[in-house]
Amino acid sequence: MNIEFINKLQAMKEEIKTELRQEFKQELSNAVKQTQEIALKLKTEVSQELSSELADQLAVQLMEVTEDLSVQLMEGLGNELQPELQAIEDNLKANLNSQMIDDVSEQIKESIIDEVAQDLRPILTGLEEDTENLREMSKLIRTARTCEELASAGISRSGNFQLDPDGENAGADPINVYCDFSTRATEIYHNMVDELELEQCDNQELGCQKVPLEYEVPMSQIIALTQLSATCEQAIQFDCFMAPLMEHGNELGYWLDRNGNKSNFFHGNLNPDQPHVCRCGMDQSCVLPELPCNCDAKEPNWLADEGVITDKNILPITEFAYGPMEYEMQKAKVKIGHLKCSGIY
Repeated sequence: MNIEFINKLQAMKEEIKTELRQEFKQELSNAVKQTQEIALKLKTEVSQELSSELADQLAVQLMEVTEDLSVQLMEGLGNELQPELQAIEDNLKANLNSQMIDDVSEQIKESIIDEVAQDLRPILTGLEEDTENLREMSKLIRTARTCEELASAGISRSGNFQLDPDGENAGADPINVYCDFSTRATEIYHNMVDELELEQCDNQELGCQKVPLEYEVPMSQIIALTQLSATCEQAIQFDCFMAPLMEHGNELGYWLDRNGNKSNFFHGNLNPDQPHVCRCGMDQSCVLPELPCNCDAKEPNWLADEGVITDKNILPITEFAYGPMEYEMQKAKVKIGHLKCSGIY
């Protein structure tokens, strides 16, 4: 009788284990399938607006949730199953009636399944919440207008993103920008990558050498970005060897704003009372204190005037012009930084 009981008990244990494993595998399979479907959908939707790198990151996050789910369920199953089976054995040892064994077996099976299901529900609920959060994140990313908005949503890895400053389904198509999350700045690039050496002109027209800047996005989107942002700036540097920016009242070097208007200031905002000025002229640190810019001294050695234009109502710089240079020994170089906008206006 004892041998028969032990064999029946062992068979019942195996049966419960088998059934639980099958149910666990089915639940987990459904969770994995749901997760993979959501990941694929997110990746498809987001990749239309985002870099594929970020879409992959979202999918990886979902798969990590699934892996965590599997580990937790395995651990929960092992921990919960052993005491229940021990309780079965203890109970059956005291009650050898076969019908009772069958009845208790069914009750214990249902009890264990219910407990495993209860353990499973909060994990699946957490998975659903994480998935919903990622859905909302992808929606925000696809409709964000500035890098500041993405930073506020918790994105912190700098890189290339697609934004839509003039609003979703309005105006121009979304644009590619670089988000620097260390400063929360939205950066728009142009075609001048390096410092450019200026050349002698064939004519004597003021500003005879023209260097147009070509931006990678429509001007309407740039203007929308400047209007949304609290601040915008663009660095400019002019290196000179006997090459003044202004001489005898003539503007030899100047830049054009987004409206095509000529500007001859090289730092800060436009000041009608001081239309030609550089950083050194503002803090009176020029090589000749009475001059507004270093290069205006026309020294026979290399000097530089560098500053940051911060007048967001006229940015970005669209062209730089210089000339003429009268003598062969005169040299000049120019470098203009990317447009950077930060904050919310």
